[in-house]
Amino acid sequence: MIIDNYGSGRGGVETKAVVITEGKLPITEAAISAVPFVNVPGFSARDNEWIHAMHKRLLYTAKHKNDSNEVLKVWDATNEMTVDKHGDETSVSAITFPLGMAIHDKSVVLMHNHPRGSNFSPKDIKFFIANNYISTITAVTNAGAVFVLHKSKYYSYLNSFKLYKRIVNDMRTQTGLEGYAFTERFLKLCDRGGIDYVESV
Repeated sequence: MIIDNYGSGRGGVETKAVVITEGKLPITEAAISAVPFVNVPGFSARDNEWIHAMHKRLLYTAKHKNDSNEVLKVWDATNEMTVDKHGDETSVSAITFPLGMAIHDKSVVLMHNHPRGSNFSPKDIKFFIANNYISTITAVTNAGAVFVLHKSKYYSYLNSFKLYKRIVNDMRTQTGLEGYAFTERFLKLCDRGGIDYVESV
């Protein structure tokens, strides 16, 4: 999950079951090689090939340079610059951007891995909604599954944030936010805020 240290209509989808392990799953070379191509909405074929390559590079970096823990890769699509940040088994902090990296509206793609095999965390989703410079966020499990959230041309911050808060409030009276039940519900409804959700087959 991404931790923010800086405070920052079109039908629902069915989400697949996600296998979450008790501890991190060590990344294998086979998992890196098998990371699937995902067609991210709003990007050209060339950009989608780039994102696919970056997903593989992300797992390679996590395996060889961060003990299969979380790595955050930030891609500024405007200037084609990338920045990496290493985290631990369960989280990686958001980063400050270097001089020269553009922070324009919806110009940045955040890519990170999830060592325990989970989909997006509630904190990932909140960070994605709260920061207008982010167009897309992806999560790649250590086994190689890929999940994508993308702000479409129909994106509404107000509608997305209202949806987020409504689910949070509903679930606080039920089972809380543990077990990614929040995520499953949000992903089924996120199109109401103009957010596209895609996952690997």
